[in-house]
Amino acid sequence: MSRLYLITGFLGAGKTTFLKQFMKQFSSERMHIIVNEFGKEGIDGELLSELGIALDEINNGSIFCSCRLDKFENVLQQVLQEKPDVIIVEASGLSDPTNVKKILNQREKFPGLECWMHGNFRKCMKRQL
Repeated sequence: MSRLYLITGFLGAGKTTFLKQFMKQFSSERMHIIVNEFGKEGIDGELLSELGIALDEINNGSIFCSCRLDKFENVLQQVLQEKPDVIIVEASGLSDPTNVKKILNQREKFPGLECWMHGNFRKCMKRQL
């Protein structure tokens, strides 16, 4: 079973800085990171690629709106086939993650996924999907 952690926050809130520290607790586990950049060019993906962890970057729109939703679902399905222990999704600072529950509740698309959401650096909530 793969555990998914969703990191959200406004632009400049420190998501990438938080993520670099957060990842340290999973150093002995297989990780995969999905980074969402609203713009055409990715910045955070370059910074995180230096860490040597499997990474996918989805640019040019929010992964939670219809313009990039299909790409996010496809990438997540591909990542799940690799069976990582931990999947970390860093959402764009411009994204509205309110419909993420609807996306991840598609159990037939994402079997064996355990989801942990961390919004705006509040206390983590565990939700078994």
